[in-house]
Formats: sequence, C-alpha cells, structure tokens
Amino acid sequence: MDATPANERVIGNVGIVDDDESVRMAIRSLLRSLGFKVETFGSAEDLLGSARIDEIACLIVDHRLPGMSGVDLQRQLLTAKRELPMIFVSAQDDPVAQRQTLTAGALAFLRKPFWAEALIDAIRSGLSHQKGGPVRTHDAAMRPQVGGPWRAEDSTMDNSEQQSSATPKRDGAVSDRSDEVAHPVAMALANGRACRELVQRNDDVTEERRCREGEMPGKQPFEAIVGDSPPLRDALQQVEIVAPTDATVLVLGETGTGKELIARAIHHRSRRRARRFVTVNCAAIPSGLLESELFGHERGAFTGAIAQKMGLFEVANGGTLFLDEVGEIPLDLQPKLLRVLQDQEFVRIGGTRTIKVDVRVVAATNRDLTQMLELHRFRDDLYYRLNVFPICVPSLRERPDDIEPLVRHFVQRFTARMQRQIEEVPSETLDVMRRYPWPGNVRELENLIERAVILSPGPRLMMPLEHLARRSTALAQDASASTLELVKRAHVVRILEETNWTIGGPRGAATRLGMKRTTLQSFMKRHAIARRA
Repeated sequence: MDATPANERVIGNVGIVDDDESVRMAIRSLLRSLGFKVETFGSAEDLLGSARIDEIACLIVDHRLPGMSGVDLQRQLLTAKRELPMIFVSAQDDPVAQRQTLTAGALAFLRKPFWAEALIDAIRSGLSHQKGGPVRTHDAAMRPQVGGPWRAEDSTMDNSEQQSSATPKRDGAVSDRSDEVAHPVAMALANGRACRELVQRNDDVTEERRCREGEMPGKQPFEAIVGDSPPLRDALQQVEIVAPTDATVLVLGETGTGKELIARAIHHRSRRRARRFVTVNCAAIPSGLLESELFGHERGAFTGAIAQKMGLFEVANGGTLFLDEVGEIPLDLQPKLLRVLQDQEFVRIGGTRTIKVDVRVVAATNRDLTQMLELHRFRDDLYYRLNVFPICVPSLRERPDDIEPLVRHFVQRFTARMQRQIEEVPSETLDVMRRYPWPGNVRELENLIERAVILSPGPRLMMPLEHLARRSTALAQDASASTLELVKRAHVVRILEETNWTIGGPRGAATRLGMKRTTLQSFMKRHAIARRA
C-alpha cells in the first residue's frame, strides 16, 4: 500500500468495482495520490465474496457490469441493510438507471469521462456521511482542479495548449500531484469508455433494428418473419415449443433463409428477453482470434494483449448467444466450447480464474454437420450437445406461397427508404418468381427487389426478369453437372468398398476403375471420400 502523505488524513477505504482493469487502475492511481486507501474488484460477485467488504466506507461502481449489474449490487446491499455510500459511473447516458440509483440513495451518477473533481467531491461526501460529519482528506490548497475530461479532439492540440487548457489555476494554488494524474486518468477513463462502447455495439445495433422494423421487446417477434406457408408455420411452431426452455437450439437451413430471425424469435419469447442477444459469425472471425472473441483474454496473454478483454460469453451473461456458422469453429477450439455448454464455465486465455456464466446458446449452420462428423471435421460430443433441439428453416423454393407477401414487404421497405411510389407488382412477374428456384433464398429475393425498386421510376415494379432467366439456365446446367459428379462419386465408393479400400495393385480399385492410382487418390481428395473409422 502506498504511504499516506503527512498532511492528509485518511478515514475509511474506497472500493472500486469495474470490469475494465484500465479504469480501475486509473481511478486507484488518482485516489492513492490524494491519500485515500483503495480496494479494487473486477465484478460485483468479487466484492460480495470478499472479506474486505466490511473495510469499505465508500464504493465507486460501474453500473453495467458482467453478471450482477451495479444496480443489482445496490439493491442487494440495501436488502442486506448495508448503508454503503455508492457512486455510479457509466459509459452511456441511461436516464432510467440514473433515476433508479439516485432514488435508492446513490451519491452521484457520473458519465465517463468525468471531472476528477466531481468524483473526489462525491467521495468526500460519502466518507463524511459514514462518519457523521465533515471529513477532509486533503488540504484546501491540494484540492484537485481538473480542466475537464479528456476527449479525442484534445489530441490535435500541441503540448502547450494541452497544458494550459487542462490545468486551470485557482487563486494561485495548484495541486502538482493532481495535475500529474488528472490527464492520464481522464485518458484511461475515455479509453475504457471506448472499449465498453464496442462491447455494447451489439445491443445498439439490435435496438436500432428493433426500431426500424417496428419490433418492441416483449411483443410478437414473428412480425419480422414474413409468410404463412405450412413449412414456415411448422418451424415457428417449433420456436414456440422450445423458446420458454433453456435448451440449446441448432437452427439448420440454407444460406439466406433467415436463421438469425429464428434465433431472435427464440430469444424474444424466452424468459431472457429482457437481457442481451449477442451474435457472432464464426466464419467471419479468423480462427486465431475466435477463442479470444468468445472467451476473452487477460492482459499479457499474448503479444498485443495490452488490456484485459471480456469474451462474448461474458457479454451475453444472463441472455442468449447466437453462434452463426457454428460449423466453421476450428476443431481445436471445439472442446472449450463443449465445456462451456455443459458446465457454463470457462477460463480466459492466459487466465487462471474460472468464470461462471448463465448463457443460452442458439447455434446455426448451413453445413451438413453429420457429413463433417464422418470426415472428422466436427466433434461428435459437441454435435450431440448442440443438436438438443434442431429447427429446420425451409428454403424459399419450399414455400412459394410466401413469395408474394415477401415481395410486397420488401417493396414497401425500399420505396420508403428511396422515397419512391410503387403501387403495382405485375402478376406475370410474380409467376416467374414463383417458378425460380431461389438458391440464395430470401436474401437473394431482397437484393433483387432493391434493384427492381431502383429501376422503377413509375408506379409499376420493373423486375429484371432476364436476370432470372439467365440464372435459371445456369442453375440447370450446374444441377446436371452436379448429378453426374454424384453418380461418379457413388460408383468410386462402391468399388472401394468391394476392394476393401485397396487403391493400388492388380486387384485394387484403381485397376478396376481403369485409372492411375494417383488419379484415384486425387479424385478421392476432391470429393472428400475417406474410409470410415
């Protein structure tokens, strides 16, 4: 513990609860430099489980913490009749949380980056309240005078401008120590806010999408799913059955069928609907970074890990984590995913502490996982753990009756966005679209309607039907070629089985097929032909 200067009188400890290590260290440095004793905690659970809680006289809490939030911590302390002065800090404007915390007795609700003087005043007020009278922890001449919170635009000033604007003088008395720490502390707080904003980006995007699509939490989430065909109704009925449970769900379907919409519908009809819905596309993240993205890492865990990072399982704690393209998860990462699915616990990269979470997982893929099992590209135990409740999303060619309502839905969306007025969709256009196989499913239809709206200057939708005709011809040719390749593959597999998978030699499969051994091996590799273990 740092030595306390002789001209300072410390009464009580100050506790800091923030999951961002850089923020904890920055505030601790400021308070210790002014003579306060400080205890730091990475979560509300760490605080409640610590024997040092009885030594704390004032508490600084981030109101959005993983696991138990700052508001929940305040409520629990009040329930336990612990009259502990609390100062809330936040990276977002949250009027509801601010009103709740202040009504419940919080000393202040400060938004990062905040004035250091505001924090010090709130702490003094809290310690004074604890001791039943005024408390001075520092001489008047040493009271911190900080020019304001650090912002990104400040970096455009030269050093002299920063010094003059960041350290205003009052009555000729300036605290050298507070001047030394104020700017680095404000910078660290701002950086912590930026990290937190990245973590919250998923919630912001989700909320923006809700507003744009007219979806409100707690109401019918099926409004975003257009169509009433029997195959779609069957899938939505499965959603109704599994949503109230906490079972892991595996959403299967071709690309562009709306698997994420099904996952969101499951979340919004579950008991977790008031908590976060976090999405991660496993195919979009490099395999070397996916473990850190899912499970987080500790500072110094690897080159470039300059700060502790929360993984998405921690971010989604209490809510739902949607693992899109789960078939792309590397084989060496699958055991760790299996463990968190089974035990709801994991360890960050470079860490030693086991982190417990309460997360529901909904996974999705357009891959044939059973085939990947045969090729040893996906673990059997992970597959069985994910496949607790599979839901198959029908392709668009399986639901032609939904094409017309989908077309009208997308026309309405894009005309509003582009300020067009389209009132008619020709019947012949709808007939052609019903006969088209739609390999890209609803996503392809959406993109085609957007193009059609752009091409339609008048009230009649001008659909580029020649595009559909060309695509239909190309798809038919591809289907014929694919059928031929499948026949070839089946024939090769049959010969291999008859020869007990002997490739070379006078009685081997290559001789019977009339090809070179190397040619057969190349064909087997290209078509993923391998003997079952």
